[in-house]
Amino acid sequence: MATALDQPLFESVAGPATAAASITPPHSANGKKEVPDGVPSELSDLELDPNAVGVPEAASVEEEEEDIEPDHYYGGGKIPVFKPTMDQFRDFQSFINKVEKYGMRSGILKVIPPKEWTDSLPALDEAVKKIRVKNPIMQEFHGSHGTYTQANIERQRSYNLPQWKGLCEESSHQPPARRDTIDKIKPEGPPTPVSPESNPVEAKTEELSDGESLPAPKPKGRQPKSVTSRRKHNKGDAIDYVDEEAFKDFDYRIHDNEEYTQERCEELETAYWKSLMFNNPLYGADMPGSLFDENITTSWNVARLPNLLDVLGQKVPGVNTAYLYLGMWKATFAWHLEDVDLYSINYIHFGAPKQWYSISQEDAPKFEQAMKSIWPSDAKNCDQFLRHKTYLVSPSLLKSQYGITVNRLVHYEGEFVITYPYGYHSGYNLGYNCAESVNFATEKWLDYGRVAKKCHCESDSVWIDVDEIERKLRGEATPEYYPEFESDLDEFEGASDLLTPPRSVPEKSNRGRKRKHDGDTTKAKRMRVNVHVPRKIPCVLCPNDLDYEDLLPTEDGKNHAHRRCALYTEETSILRDETGKEVVCDIDKIPKARMGLKCLFCREVRGACFQCNFGKCTRSYHATCALLAGVQVEQGEIAVIADDGIHYSIPSVDLKCKYHRQKKPSWMTGGDSPDFDRKLIESAQRMVAGDLVQFQADKEINGAVVLENRPAERTLLVKVLPRG
Repeated sequence: MATALDQPLFESVAGPATAAASITPPHSANGKKEVPDGVPSELSDLELDPNAVGVPEAASVEEEEEDIEPDHYYGGGKIPVFKPTMDQFRDFQSFINKVEKYGMRSGILKVIPPKEWTDSLPALDEAVKKIRVKNPIMQEFHGSHGTYTQANIERQRSYNLPQWKGLCEESSHQPPARRDTIDKIKPEGPPTPVSPESNPVEAKTEELSDGESLPAPKPKGRQPKSVTSRRKHNKGDAIDYVDEEAFKDFDYRIHDNEEYTQERCEELETAYWKSLMFNNPLYGADMPGSLFDENITTSWNVARLPNLLDVLGQKVPGVNTAYLYLGMWKATFAWHLEDVDLYSINYIHFGAPKQWYSISQEDAPKFEQAMKSIWPSDAKNCDQFLRHKTYLVSPSLLKSQYGITVNRLVHYEGEFVITYPYGYHSGYNLGYNCAESVNFATEKWLDYGRVAKKCHCESDSVWIDVDEIERKLRGEATPEYYPEFESDLDEFEGASDLLTPPRSVPEKSNRGRKRKHDGDTTKAKRMRVNVHVPRKIPCVLCPNDLDYEDLLPTEDGKNHAHRRCALYTEETSILRDETGKEVVCDIDKIPKARMGLKCLFCREVRGACFQCNFGKCTRSYHATCALLAGVQVEQGEIAVIADDGIHYSIPSVDLKCKYHRQKKPSWMTGGDSPDFDRKLIESAQRMVAGDLVQFQADKEINGAVVLENRPAERTLLVKVLPRG
């Protein structure tokens, strides 16, 4: 029986209906998740398991009885709101574990702390004097009809809190007045907007809200700055001097929170989407610091949360260090997932609410596909483009054009919002406020972090070494040196052009860059958190750990390699040793250039990749990524003539990427349905449990493992990879 990928490409596979799926972490670091209708996703790895609820299978009955139930769902929607008792609330880790299954369904959830905790918080009159809004970002939006891109441009100045509040209260940064107020003071229609100065921002199609004007001219000479870069380099201002005079008679609070009713927030939501490109807001985002008093607030202190990331022994900017966010009307955070698919927590110390949007995890693949269809070029350039925190789509457009229901939530002062892995979220501020936020990890996150994907567009992208965390938890020593799995092509001057894959993602080259040697190299290596190390029994030819791939020892007995990796790598072979055991031979004959190739599916430079055999195509893949990458594999024998003239037949594998795989001419089947394709039917009937197969649904090539062949029903029951 031929293995895996040399099977015909089936048109579809039908299986029994399953119950509504909930979310569990993926098992494969390199698989693509699938939408129920067959649309693939490359932005994160998500597995849908109809029998899982996001909690350990071995959870006891006693633990299940202690689960904390939501008090209600916001607005009757899908976002749960919890109002725990002090006993339920006191232990942060315990609470997070007990509400996990809810957050892994809705993307985000709200927690309203018990009155005892809120009453214990000290006044902030002295703490707010240390707030310094350094280089806030001015947000520019471009687009129309519900789809926009956001650019963050730093304004080179600092504000103390009285100055910031005064800025937020300027008319250009205020939301429109309530409709009933407008009706009382303006019996006639809205005034004609004043003509603005020359403006380079592209033409708008939306109508202006009452009393709003067009934006000021776009500033020159300043370029948008990424959130990651800002977080890394924004160290905050040391407050050596407080202008006490500025704080004399200053009240940092607001006193109209009761006016932010559900009706008013809906009214402001309409105004937000109508006026998004007018009067650019400023956002005091990513300011290092905290307003919690660590001596008084010991539980749910955002800056001192129990955090699995702390075992790394170092602070990672924007990840396990708290940040303050000073908002104003329309200050926006675009659609995104957290770095490394971490959790996050956000608390509003004072001020106006935040409007949150979220996508339920079950809708995440459909949402990703919608965003890719709106911005196809960006998606092509970076398969993690939504991590750029640049793209905005209105809930009404997602619903009307893509059938995606966006979850809504209004987040008031004194409340927490927690975001969960794979829960896309976005939102904006309804006015002047101050929030504090941090990322955190739990033991459940280890499964998510191991398969999280990274954007390579930014050299400052945050990354976490899950293996290092697990090593620390086991009490093992950190290796003196981590092998760096980067491309060797930067140092390999004679590399063949054929062995250089096309680089669709901009990357920084190491060529010509000198490294510092200050006698502390070992320490520097130890402190790195963005490297990958092998786990379990690694394959020397690929980074994948797949239970359906045979792992064979190498001839030197020091390593292991997948059978498929050995078959698909041109220089290697599988032989039997003197005991009859299969071993992988000739690993040392693989050229250095091949070992430096990047797999275009998993985006990793580890092991050895094969390249498409079609013409001059240079697309490269790991052998164990081929199934899900849509590679066509044909195995057979080819004739060769030895030096002594004797003819031999040796096994050969022909590999073609999904763009060059052979298409069957229509005349071969006479235009009939595949149901009458004799060769297809015969091949399908020979398949047995454990075989790997590719099938096509909605023009996408999928990979699967055969679970059961039912020839009488002309059906294969398969486990679709990676989600099952």
